[in-house]
Amino acid sequence: MREPPFSQEAELGVIGCCLLNNNAIDDAINGGIKADWFYDVRCHDLWEIIIKMRDDRIPIDMVTIANRLKGDSFNRVGGIAFVSEAMDAVPSASNLPYYLDIARDKQRARKLIEISQEAINTAYSGAAKVDMVLDSFEAKLMGIRNEHSVDSDFTAKQIATSAIDLIQERCAGKSDAIPTGWTFMDRILRGGLRPGQVFVVAGRPGAGKTAFTLSLLTSLCSSGVQTGFVSLEMSAEEVGMRMLAIESQVDVGKYDQRNQPNEGELRKLTIATSRLARHKIMVNDKPNQTAQSIAAKARRWVRSSGLKVLAIDYLQLITASEGKERREQIDAISRNMKLLAKELKIPIVLLAQLNRAIERDGNRKPRLSDLRESGAIEQDADLVGMLYSAEQQDAEAPQSGARKINLFIAKQRAGQAGVDIPFNFRPELTRFDPASLFDE
Repeated sequence: MREPPFSQEAELGVIGCCLLNNNAIDDAINGGIKADWFYDVRCHDLWEIIIKMRDDRIPIDMVTIANRLKGDSFNRVGGIAFVSEAMDAVPSASNLPYYLDIARDKQRARKLIEISQEAINTAYSGAAKVDMVLDSFEAKLMGIRNEHSVDSDFTAKQIATSAIDLIQERCAGKSDAIPTGWTFMDRILRGGLRPGQVFVVAGRPGAGKTAFTLSLLTSLCSSGVQTGFVSLEMSAEEVGMRMLAIESQVDVGKYDQRNQPNEGELRKLTIATSRLARHKIMVNDKPNQTAQSIAAKARRWVRSSGLKVLAIDYLQLITASEGKERREQIDAISRNMKLLAKELKIPIVLLAQLNRAIERDGNRKPRLSDLRESGAIEQDADLVGMLYSAEQQDAEAPQSGARKINLFIAKQRAGQAGVDIPFNFRPELTRFDPASLFDE
């Protein structure tokens, strides 16, 4: 059997640096080191002893370690001879970063071998579907890639310089924001959607969350932005019909064997189909997906097609993989979506349900506390927009025709909140259009 990759010299080097200069212990911790970086059991155990002594505020050297460990415990880590060998292995504690790099690389190699073997064994046993094995393997693979992030400390001067540079870039028209194509909304969002941002679009059932999101994606696609849509509720065909209605401005839902498109409508549908075919959008309609399987798809879309904006319809339909209580499950899913946005450096538009309190209170303007089943949604989101009717609802009024719908910006980390963005919603076209601020 082949021995897993490791470097005893590098592991000894790390231990030796920490024994020579106790401040190197903090440098190693800031470098992300963990006990499993040490394959040699003596180095592993000695590191855990060093960390415990550091936590207890005990100076660490050969004498204090010998005093801390008696008999079998001291012999387990190789005794005084091994501690002395570690100290003699390094000329200076300043070499610590080089030893850490080597130990980190070897640990990642061992982890890669471990998860690969686990995937191979699961595939041989047939204990899980191949898609599940692939999703799990990909998530663990990305975990290895992202696990070893090093702490970054910045001085006030560096922060101030960075802020001024950012202001100058924005004034020069340079921005990492992705314009939605809706002028007033872009103005409120200070340029558009931003990488790493979670934009929660919330509303009661029937408020137009999916229609709003597909209208937004259509607008983004018109500017050549690569988008992705994960639909946990509708099939890809239904999504296609909605997007065709948005593009053509034709009520495609009315057609059947008796009611077929006239010449003018057919012309509009033909032009819209051609435009739609050029849109850069990927649609996935697999139901019962977990946050992990959605993350795996998003990573593949980023690699294969350069995904820039991801939309998910909707949060409460994502299958939980952790937590017993429903609130715990939603909290975990919400947090995973935020971590995914940061990892992939893309904005994620996440649809969510509001609770019934709005209806009980006479269809008032929604509040952040109306987000259903979890307070973590409010916490994790960078931007929360809530759809509600801008018109007084009359029980006897017809529900067809254009409706005035506001997107209430209830939260925005990097901009103005508490403002309404007005839209005209045409339910038969499932289409949202920005409304003029001067509309009566």
